[in-house]
Amino acid sequence: MYYIYHMDIRHLRYFVTVAEHGSITHAAEALGIEQPPLSQQIRQLERNLGVTLFERQTRGMKLTEIGEVLLPRARTILDLQAQFLSTAEGLARGKEGIFA
Repeated sequence: MYYIYHMDIRHLRYFVTVAEHGSITHAAEALGIEQPPLSQQIRQLERNLGVTLFERQTRGMKLTEIGEVLLPRARTILDLQAQFLSTAEGLARGKEGIFA
């Protein structure tokens, strides 16, 4: 069994973006990063999780059954992160108004 003590949220963003675009190349373009580091990060995520998320095909990437199960959970985590940051930003602005 694999245990993850530290997971970079970027790995989830990369996973979701590759799944949405179906290609490392298109996902890298959307993320504004180079293709080789993105491929490396996806492989690292798979190693850390101990699962295969994508089937590598000649024309892109297809989610495995495991990838299909994990994708909505990754999206939920990213949505919660966005809500957290938005709430924190709002609270920070509110505090600035009170203490300024």
